[in-house]
Amino acid sequence: MTTEFDSVDRTVVNALQGNGRATILDIADRTNIPATTIQKRLQRLDEEGVIDGYESIVDYGQLGFELTVVFKLVVNQVTESITEALEADRYIISCYEVTGEFDLLAIGRFPDSITMSERVQSVLSDPAIRAGSTDIVHETVIENEPVALGDTER
Repeated sequence: MTTEFDSVDRTVVNALQGNGRATILDIADRTNIPATTIQKRLQRLDEEGVIDGYESIVDYGQLGFELTVVFKLVVNQVTESITEALEADRYIISCYEVTGEFDLLAIGRFPDSITMSERVQSVLSDPAIRAGSTDIVHETVIENEPVALGDTER
């Protein structure tokens, strides 16, 4: 980061994480920071890449994607072709290159057990995958929670 990230920045980012659709005036009302300050901070944070976009958080279960699967994969070598294949899979919503027992962790959301079984088989049969296992999520405890920055309240 090229400039200092201070308590005002943290407060603005925390407010925005709490509601990504909040207007500048909404954030100003919530934080008691002047709207002009909010606007300038958001512009700078956006330009510096601290804010990387604004997105909706989708409840996949409400759309019929009720099964969540965690893929734990050991690969011969992590390559772009493996990660690109996971990115291209419409059911994979997250993928992480990790340390430890596995090389990649991926999260998939599926509409039914047949689709899930087909996609799990397809992923695990990739010749680049040396070993893998999957876990079906029984219950989501926390998902998409923002990280509160500093000592400010969310």
